[in-house]
Amino acid sequence: MGCIVADVEIIIYDGNHIVLAETQPAHSFIQNFTRDLHSGFTGINLGRLNLTGSPRCALYAYCSTITSGYSVDGGFGFRHQSGVGGSAGIVVGSGDTPFSVDQSDLASTIQHGNGAGQLYRSALIFTNRAISPDEQSVSMAFAREFANNSDGEVTVREVGLIGAPWYEGSLNHRYDHHLYARDVLESPIVVAPGQQLKIDYVIRTVL
Repeated sequence: MGCIVADVEIIIYDGNHIVLAETQPAHSFIQNFTRDLHSGFTGINLGRLNLTGSPRCALYAYCSTITSGYSVDGGFGFRHQSGVGGSAGIVVGSGDTPFSVDQSDLASTIQHGNGAGQLYRSALIFTNRAISPDEQSVSMAFAREFANNSDGEVTVREVGLIGAPWYEGSLNHRYDHHLYARDVLESPIVVAPGQQLKIDYVIRTVL
């Protein structure tokens, strides 16, 4: 029987020197992931939740008709929010609230910046899908680096994968942020001043 699994690969480095490298299994897809799949197949809107818990139309689910005659629905269009400093893509936090499928945001997001308690987010990097040599598995990966440019340590306890899809099929598409995965790390990761944290979020099929 096949399944979809994910890993969180963690690397801390200082210049070219790797301080830590480890991989932790991800346990993390929350209900937004299945809500989108369900709505995409059935056309019935279950409503994905944004970061504040407000519902938005899920993937290609028809919701209603506005006065201009355009349908209101949702898609996976993705914008610049994954760029440098962006709040979509891979985001890290300091909270250790246990995982729940009902969550809609990280417990405590570490903000972008160079100040105390902040990490400087690079742009999200998406690696093209890769097919295994035996052609029995396919994978894709997201990667992001976080630099500690402050004078103090920053402790990372959670990792999230946030999308920024559109949710209205009118003339002006609207975008919102939605959490699709959250993992509480098996052990906290301390990023010292001058160090960089690289997170790879790898999703793959397994037979």
